[in-house]
Amino acid sequence: MWAASSLGLNSRASFGIPIYQWIQEWVKMLLRDDRPRCDRVNSFFAGLWALWTFRNNAIFREGETDPSRLVDSMKRWEAICIESATSKLEDAKNKNSRVNTRVNVVELGQQQSGTVSRIIDVDGAWKKDKSGRGFPRCGIGWTYRQSADGDIIEHGKETVLCESPLHTELLGILHVQNWCQSRHFSEILIRTDCQKAIQLLRSTTSGPAHLQHLLEDIKKKGSSFMFCNVIKVSRQVIWKAHDLAVKARKRDTE
Repeated sequence: MWAASSLGLNSRASFGIPIYQWIQEWVKMLLRDDRPRCDRVNSFFAGLWALWTFRNNAIFREGETDPSRLVDSMKRWEAICIESATSKLEDAKNKNSRVNTRVNVVELGQQQSGTVSRIIDVDGAWKKDKSGRGFPRCGIGWTYRQSADGDIIEHGKETVLCESPLHTELLGILHVQNWCQSRHFSEILIRTDCQKAIQLLRSTTSGPAHLQHLLEDIKKKGSSFMFCNVIKVSRQVIWKAHDLAVKARKRDTE
């Protein structure tokens, strides 16, 4: 069945290992570069569900036992799963397209409008240091594209020292500002999933003492661009930047 599916899996290669381990290993492999809709993972679980229902029908209801029917059932469930995942992704995009600019956007550039052809997604990954020996090692990841749904042109990641998740997110914003400035970009849109960062950058009052200088640096750097907006989006939109940030955070611990 698995070889005849759209995944073309060789299930015999894993013969003899426990079923839970077999599922875990395939999910890990299929998840690689399988975002944002996770089509291959959805197809895999559609196959498991089709196999389970087919088995129950055959044993308890004396139903169909023709293997070709099982493949047809798997394809039907696969189509349902992919359609559902696509619908959820479109809903997330539509939600972000209806962002309340008074709450979810901060305007830092010299102009309030511009041609958005430089879009940078950035995210931070932070994990508490349980050893108590200093700041935990954190990671920031970013991607650059020329349209909201365009292909990624460049990407990067960096391991940093930060004392909180918010510190990491803000440092990531400043990092991509510096990168854009080094490329002589004059109009940029930065997308983050950190609502608190947007709130602090919009605030006219002082933020937390340990972040005050960083907030001032971001605002000052933003004013050097003709157009520089920072906008809050969902994690699903910037998933690639998030994955890069996690890899950067783990780099010093592996």
